[in-house]
Amino acid sequence: MGLQSLTSVDYLIVGAGSRGLAFADALLKDRTVRVAIIDRHSHPGGMWNRTYDYARAQPPANAFGVNSHALSDWLDTQAATPANSRFDARRDDVLKYFRAIMHEHLLPTGQVLFFPEHVGMGGERIYCRKTDSVNQIHVRAKIVDATHPQNPVRRPESRCFSSAPGVDVITPHDLSARRTIGADLAPHYCIIGAGKTAMDVALYLLQSGIKADRLSWVKPRDAWLIAREALQFRPARINRVLQRRRAAYAGLEHAITAKEVCEHLESTGFLTRIYANHTPTMFHEAIASVPEIKALQQIQHVIRKGHVHGISTLGMILDDGAQPMPRRTVYIDCTASSVQRRAGVPIFNGNQIRLQNIRMCQPCLSAAMIARIELLKQPEQAKNALCSPLLTPDSTHDLIAQLLGNLKNCEAWFAHAELRSALKDCRLDGVTGLAARALDHPGETSENVSALRRSTPRVLDNLQMILDQVMAQSR
Repeated sequence: MGLQSLTSVDYLIVGAGSRGLAFADALLKDRTVRVAIIDRHSHPGGMWNRTYDYARAQPPANAFGVNSHALSDWLDTQAATPANSRFDARRDDVLKYFRAIMHEHLLPTGQVLFFPEHVGMGGERIYCRKTDSVNQIHVRAKIVDATHPQNPVRRPESRCFSSAPGVDVITPHDLSARRTIGADLAPHYCIIGAGKTAMDVALYLLQSGIKADRLSWVKPRDAWLIAREALQFRPARINRVLQRRRAAYAGLEHAITAKEVCEHLESTGFLTRIYANHTPTMFHEAIASVPEIKALQQIQHVIRKGHVHGISTLGMILDDGAQPMPRRTVYIDCTASSVQRRAGVPIFNGNQIRLQNIRMCQPCLSAAMIARIELLKQPEQAKNALCSPLLTPDSTHDLIAQLLGNLKNCEAWFAHAELRSALKDCRLDGVTGLAARALDHPGETSENVSALRRSTPRVLDNLQMILDQVMAQSR
């Protein structure tokens, strides 16, 4: 018996998270396109459906979501939403927003079909988790992989460290569940991990009234963070933003080492760190604001003895020795990464499109621009040349590669008439959109943009030289 064909569409998008919805929204620029979206969850939102409930959107709300309906604008319509959440959207806000985008914007166009609780099985076959049936969707054009490359969920027995009986080790998900049941968990908490999840946990505990002297933080590495203030701005201040970028470009043009690049970006307000007296060696694209940095700096008991190997009722064993801990400490394991670290693969490959970041820290903008590139009447090779994927970063050296790829892509878009026009209407990247529009009108803004474009080739050459030097040293 053959598979039942549910429908016939131009594009099948696998994943109804931020990438999939941003891609679909931009693709609907072509009013003739018909799209089917599937997702394993019962509601749109992708990974936001299963993350811990105190998670927040990393980019500011005005740079997150679909291009036609910015998250910040949607939040403004919610009477109960505090004004400052325009730049600090919580998980519940994000999920409500994605549901509104699906049911009030995408589906009413008549161009989009949504199949919740369905999983892609490769090609046109899809599996319905609810009915335990396999069907197919006939795809006339392309299948779009909008899923995140996830690591499998880590079970307690597969943690990267051991724990003795009687030691309380929990996950970030467990934390909010326990605090909902009881007013407190323990006299002391130890956060294990140095990434965004660990930062979220630390901020959650501090905001829940836990004093900083009851917190310990195991940080095998310190991280460079993107300064949130560098991503949010008011259009009236565009020239101030562009002048700061000119100062940043000047440093990037003359830096000799990766360390100099990072320190210069810090001095011009693009990068930041939590502890000024510790040089970061990690970069995971985490974003933090000044108030968040100040809050995290309250935690003074920071353990920098490498990775944890074992925990007993007396304390921890790490790379560089033992660390005694208070009795009844609750350990919060933030070491599991939800996203696989991998290099990019071609975005356009036959009848397949794999959505990846082509702009630093901006998955929604990346997906929207890939959709606009897909609509161009150009061969596959030319399309791939316009959107080189950025590898998932881990170290400071990866940051250099991110900067290089980011600038190359942006320069390619500015040089392409149709994409430069698309940038003018791009609400997800206000700075670039205003810059693209400014080129058509002489004035201070136009001169700032032209100066940046004149220096871009020199910056690209210097970043490539630094990256080559780093790669040669690592061999």
